[in-house]
Amino acid sequence: MKTPPEFKCKRCLKNFEIESDDFERNTYSYERNMGNETQYNWNYVGNCPHCMNDIEISFDAYEYPVGVLNFEDSELTGCEFISKPIFDIHDENFETDI
Repeated sequence: MKTPPEFKCKRCLKNFEIESDDFERNTYSYERNMGNETQYNWNYVGNCPHCMNDIEISFDAYEYPVGVLNFEDSELTGCEFISKPIFDIHDENFETDI
Protein backbone atom coordinates (compact mmCIF):
# COMPACT_ATOMS: atom_id res chain seq x y z
CA MET A 1 0.00 0.00 0.00
CA LYS A 2 1.48 3.32 -1.01
CA THR A 3 -0.51 5.24 1.60
CA PRO A 4 -3.10 3.69 3.90
CA PRO A 5 -6.61 4.98 3.26
CA GLU A 6 -7.90 7.33 5.95
CA PHE A 7 -11.46 7.31 7.22
CA LYS A 8 -13.79 9.39 9.38
CA CYS A 9 -16.23 7.67 11.72
CA LYS A 10 -19.81 8.75 11.08
CA ARG A 11 -20.67 8.54 14.79
CA CYS A 12 -17.79 10.26 16.63
CA LEU A 13 -16.42 12.16 13.57
CA LYS A 14 -12.81 11.24 14.40
CA ASN A 15 -10.31 10.20 11.74
CA PHE A 16 -8.58 6.81 11.70
CA GLU A 17 -6.49 4.56 9.45
CA ILE A 18 -6.69 0.81 8.87
CA GLU A 19 -3.48 -0.97 7.93
CA SER A 20 -3.54 -3.09 4.77
CA ASP A 21 -2.73 -6.23 6.80
CA ASP A 22 -6.06 -5.83 8.63
CA PHE A 23 -8.06 -6.32 5.41
CA GLU A 24 -9.17 -9.79 4.27
CA ARG A 25 -8.04 -10.19 0.64
CA ASN A 26 -9.55 -12.25 -2.16
CA THR A 27 -8.75 -12.57 -5.85
CA TYR A 28 -11.07 -13.85 -8.57
CA SER A 29 -10.29 -14.44 -12.25
CA TYR A 30 -12.69 -14.61 -15.21
CA GLU A 31 -11.92 -15.52 -18.84
CA ARG A 32 -12.83 -12.76 -21.32
CA ASN A 33 -12.12 -11.90 -24.96
CA MET A 34 -8.71 -10.26 -24.34
CA GLY A 35 -7.58 -12.76 -21.68
CA ASN A 36 -8.32 -12.95 -17.99
CA GLU A 37 -10.07 -10.26 -16.01
CA THR A 38 -8.92 -10.29 -12.40
CA GLN A 39 -10.99 -8.90 -9.55
CA TYR A 40 -9.09 -7.96 -6.39
CA ASN A 41 -11.22 -7.57 -3.26
CA TRP A 42 -10.36 -6.23 0.22
CA ASN A 43 -12.81 -6.43 3.14
CA TYR A 44 -12.67 -5.10 6.66
CA VAL A 45 -15.22 -5.63 9.44
CA GLY A 46 -14.43 -4.05 12.78
CA ASN A 47 -14.97 -1.05 15.00
CA CYS A 48 -13.96 2.58 15.15
CA PRO A 49 -10.85 2.72 17.39
CA HIS A 50 -12.31 5.79 19.18
CA CYS A 51 -15.99 4.98 19.85
CA MET A 52 -16.43 1.29 18.85
CA ASN A 53 -18.95 2.18 16.11
CA ASP A 54 -19.46 -0.76 13.71
CA ILE A 55 -17.37 -0.30 10.54
CA GLU A 56 -17.53 -2.29 7.29
CA ILE A 57 -15.34 -1.48 4.30
CA SER A 58 -15.10 -3.21 0.92
CA PHE A 59 -12.81 -2.27 -1.99
CA ASP A 60 -12.79 -3.87 -5.44
CA ALA A 61 -10.29 -3.27 -8.24
CA TYR A 62 -10.51 -4.91 -11.67
CA GLU A 63 -7.54 -5.64 -13.93
CA TYR A 64 -8.47 -6.11 -17.59
CA PRO A 65 -6.71 -6.74 -19.83
CA VAL A 66 -3.71 -8.06 -17.91
CA GLY A 67 -1.63 -5.16 -16.59
CA VAL A 68 -4.40 -2.53 -16.90
CA LEU A 69 -6.35 -1.38 -13.87
CA ASN A 70 -9.69 -0.51 -15.47
CA PHE A 71 -12.27 -0.14 -12.67
CA GLU A 72 -12.44 0.54 -8.93
CA ASP A 73 -15.38 0.41 -6.53
CA SER A 74 -15.89 0.74 -2.79
CA GLU A 75 -18.63 0.41 -0.20
CA LEU A 76 -18.40 1.84 3.32
CA THR A 77 -20.72 1.45 6.31
CA GLY A 78 -20.26 3.50 9.48
CA CYS A 79 -17.49 5.65 8.04
CA GLU A 80 -16.51 7.80 5.07
CA PHE A 81 -13.29 8.47 3.19
CA ILE A 82 -10.86 11.18 4.17
CA SER A 83 -8.41 9.80 1.58
CA LYS A 84 -9.10 6.90 -0.79
CA PRO A 85 -6.78 3.95 -1.36
CA ILE A 86 -4.43 4.01 -4.33
CA PHE A 87 -4.53 0.78 -6.31
CA ASP A 88 -1.30 -0.20 -8.05
CA ILE A 89 -0.44 -3.24 -10.16
CA HIS A 90 3.20 -3.55 -9.19
CA ASP A 91 4.94 -6.79 -10.14
CA GLU A 92 5.22 -9.55 -12.73
CA ASN A 93 2.42 -11.53 -11.04
CA PHE A 94 0.18 -8.45 -11.09
CA GLU A 95 -0.44 -8.63 -7.36
CA THR A 96 -2.43 -5.57 -6.42
CA ASP A 97 -1.93 -3.50 -3.26
CA ILE A 98 -4.04 -0.78 -1.75
